[in-house]
Amino acid sequence: ERPSVDRVIIPSTWSSDGLGIFGKLADSLSYELYAAGGLDGSKFDPVGGIRGGRIKERPSLNDIAVMGRLDYFPFVSFPAPAGQMLRLGLAGYTGGVDNGDQGNNPGVSGAGVTLAATDFEYTVSKFDFRGEAAYTWIDDADKLPVGVARELVGWYLESAYHEMPESWKKGRWSESDAVVFVRYDEFDTQHRPVNGVARVPGGDRQEWTTGLGFYFTPSMVLKADYQFLEDDGATEPDNKLNFGLGMQF
Repeated sequence: ERPSVDRVIIPSTWSSDGLGIFGKLADSLSYELYAAGGLDGSKFDPVGGIRGGRIKERPSLNDIAVMGRLDYFPFVSFPAPAGQMLRLGLAGYTGGVDNGDQGNNPGVSGAGVTLAATDFEYTVSKFDFRGEAAYTWIDDADKLPVGVARELVGWYLESAYHEMPESWKKGRWSESDAVVFVRYDEFDTQHRPVNGVARVPGGDRQEWTTGLGFYFTPSMVLKADYQFLEDDGATEPDNKLNFGLGMQF
């Protein structure tokens, strides 16, 4: 499972038709800027957040969205000791939510979503660290399904250690690796409810995730992790054991 902040506060994977540009402003600074179809606010949920508003098949351009990001690699300009890498990121999104599948009218005109996020990745020797913080503001949330909050927030921190001995990396295993990691997520889809609307239980959540990833090659991984889950709902959520196979091509 990807970090929960990247599922609930930033509803990835998140694709849409659109146009954009990307490139470098300097050797250490890259940029991306896009205009694309927006979200369907009628599918927002008090606990699930804006994730249900993604239009997966035939997105509407009735209320378009604009988004972009900057990534800064300081060690390109100011070299660090060997074995270190640092990336600092800043991203933003803003757009209307009056978009229905295949252009159908969802009946939520006037509302909008603005999202801001910052993230980082840092590697030193055999240790990897990464983290992210995200904030979502829903303008005129009272026009959306009852219980959808005006503000959603979340953040996570993760650390990992590459534990496979170099002496094992020979022959067909020369590019293999084993990484053990631990991550803490905290996120709240009920951070600030609409005035006069009661807070919906279950929106404020915390998760500890620990696991192992075995990389057959740098582009193929077998993962297993266990998640300890808590929220402010009436019942205690069940912990989860996850297995996954990932491939990049």
